[in-house]
Amino acid sequence: IFCITTNYAQEKSNSNFKVHSTSIGFGGFYIKNKFSEGGGASFLIDFSFDYKKNFFLIKNLNGAEIGIIGSSTYNFNETSILYGRELILAKWLTIEGYTGLGYYKQVSKTNYIISGTAIAFPTNIKIIFKVGKHFSIGSNNSYSINKINNNFSSNLAFGYIF
Repeated sequence: IFCITTNYAQEKSNSNFKVHSTSIGFGGFYIKNKFSEGGGASFLIDFSFDYKKNFFLIKNLNGAEIGIIGSSTYNFNETSILYGRELILAKWLTIEGYTGLGYYKQVSKTNYIISGTAIAFPTNIKIIFKVGKHFSIGSNNSYSINKINNNFSSNLAFGYIF
C-alpha cells in the first residue's frame, strides 16, 4: 500500500488550474476628475493564473505624486481581480487583455484632490516580449474607472513565466 501511494503521489495532477506568471512594474500614472488632475510614479505587482486558457489576474497597483520639494501630497492603492485572455502573436510576443473589479483607495493632503475609497472597474492590457523560456519584459497598461479619480497607469514590467 505504501508503494502504491508513493507512486500515485508522483504523478502529475489532472487539474487544469495553474499559476501562469508573475510580474513587477515601474512607471507613471495620470488621474483626472471634474475637480483636479495630476500624476506621478507607480509600482505594480501581479500574479496570473490559467484555467483552460482563461486567465485570472490578481494585481496591486500603487502610485504617488512625485514631490520635487518636500513629500508627495497624494497617493493611491488599487487591489483588483481581473479576468482575461491571451493572444499569441509570435513565439516571443503575446498580448493579454483583462477586465475586472477592484478596491481603490486614495489619500490626499490637499483640498483639490479628494481622499476616499471606492469600488473600481479596471481594465488591463499587457504586451509581453518573452526573453528566454521563463523571463519577459513588456508594457503593463491599466485604466481604472471609479468615483474618486479615473486612473491611467503605464508601467515597464519584468515578468517570470512558470
